[in-house]
Amino acid sequence: MKKFVCISCGRKWYVDEIDEKAVMSCPYCAKKIIEERLLVIDSFDKALLKVIHWQGKEILKNKTRLLAYLFDLAPDYKKEIRIFSKACSPELLQLFYGTGVNDSFQHKEIINKARILLLEEEGLSLAWADSVINALIYALEWEDRTVFIGEQKDKKEDTSALSKEIAVLAVGDNGYGQCDIEEWDNIVSVSSRYWHTIGLKKDKTVVAVGDNQYGQCNVKEWENIVAVSCGSEHTVGLQKNGRVLAVGCNKNGQCNVKSWHDIVAISCGTRYTVGLRGDGKVLATGENESGQCNVEEWRDMIAISCGDSHTAGLQRDGKVLAVGNNKYGQCDVHGWHWRDIVSVCCGNARTVALKKNGKVIAVGDNKYGQCNVKSWRGIIAISCGFWHTAGLQKDGKAVAVGHNIYGQCEISAWEKLLSISCGGSHTIGLQSL
Repeated sequence: MKKFVCISCGRKWYVDEIDEKAVMSCPYCAKKIIEERLLVIDSFDKALLKVIHWQGKEILKNKTRLLAYLFDLAPDYKKEIRIFSKACSPELLQLFYGTGVNDSFQHKEIINKARILLLEEEGLSLAWADSVINALIYALEWEDRTVFIGEQKDKKEDTSALSKEIAVLAVGDNGYGQCDIEEWDNIVSVSSRYWHTIGLKKDKTVVAVGDNQYGQCNVKEWENIVAVSCGSEHTVGLQKNGRVLAVGCNKNGQCNVKSWHDIVAISCGTRYTVGLRGDGKVLATGENESGQCNVEEWRDMIAISCGDSHTAGLQRDGKVLAVGNNKYGQCDVHGWHWRDIVSVCCGNARTVALKKNGKVIAVGDNKYGQCNVKSWRGIIAISCGFWHTAGLQKDGKAVAVGHNIYGQCEISAWEKLLSISCGGSHTIGLQSL
């Protein structure tokens, strides 16, 4: 027999065998946890969500107590709990608490920063890194809260403060007004392609500028949007409930997404649309002349990207798949150097990938030097335009290569960037003020 003290209530009791559950909390607290839980705990993500909902976000700062509750709620997920304990560093939490959690979800760059931190400094595999990130996002989205490090703040005050601290920048071709973003405010994410630009606002509504010949900018009525993507003549929006909206040209069926559900990511090609489901499977609709929509056999995917007529997907193990037009070798994403990938992006006829060490690789059409990214270091996010490529660095600055006739690569003076998006011949950036 050995005496233990409950870290939750301070009671002392004796046990015959030592295990995590017995050591962490007393039978009274364990019973209370089981009785008061509001949902069935069938995953580590749900256990974390329940503990944060029950104890509040401050529980994340008390790792010992957090583990006690998690072990009691989810004894079948001891491995996941230990991995999470190792990964849950102040640096990781700062990434998610520095802005609202929904904004973190929308900012691919913040997710990539978290991945790199977990991969490089904590030594986790890509699969475990994404599991930790997904668990945090899922748990902290309870009741659509915005969570911040430090003292509890009023939600309205937080939202206002965030919106005032982000500016939208633009350079390049403005023939259709695709760079007319001066009046935009409350923007948390942008998507640009060809001749129009879409902005996602803090309140989950959407704004658009640029070419609207086919109604691709008619997004004023959209609500509850968490992600957007632009095709050449259509626009797609992902709603918080996993459904998808689309406007614009539908000649090739690229807007036939009404039946889609459980979608967690979207990407538009020139005349087609691809959606990633929560179970790692992929859907596609639209033009398939080059086989760019042949993704029905893909499994265990965590990210997708569309080019003009080819599609690339990132698997949980850090490998890349590609289908479609391979005239310039843009689908040649195999081999040892195409491993440990954390992000993938497709340009017109090229594929660019970000590795966990902050380096970038590229294959495909390089007529204008758009694949000359070998020397890049410290990159946390990438974006591809028609013939130019941009990268966001750890220090908040940006680099770009490729076609620059409209000045779309002149972004070296930009600082404090949160994200970057390349259109056809223009570049958009979100800057922290």
